[in-house]
Amino acid sequence: MKNYNEKTNNAVAMYIKIQIELMTAQLEQMKSLYEQMQHEMIQDSGRKANRLLTIKECKAKYHNLSDYTLREWIRSGKIKAERAGEGQNGKYLINEASFEDAIFIDDSQ
Repeated sequence: MKNYNEKTNNAVAMYIKIQIELMTAQLEQMKSLYEQMQHEMIQDSGRKANRLLTIKECKAKYHNLSDYTLREWIRSGKIKAERAGEGQNGKYLINEASFEDAIFIDDSQ
């Protein structure tokens, strides 16, 4: 009986050791992907700084946003935008980096 318990304990210990090694490898892979994404975001922020989006394009990126919400964010200064044209034919041109920052902040709250 003692021999059986030792074998069982050894098997459980080996299983746990393998699981820990697998999880450690997965964590390292996730850390690497996270660092890569951070690096890409920093590079993208430089490229997107001058890119402008219309309200329609912003809504296409994030379907749960309404025209009203986007216009309120512009009015409140939460996102940077310029007005192109006048009257009903005028459009807001929204800074993409500012828009994505606002989305990230809004989602994290």
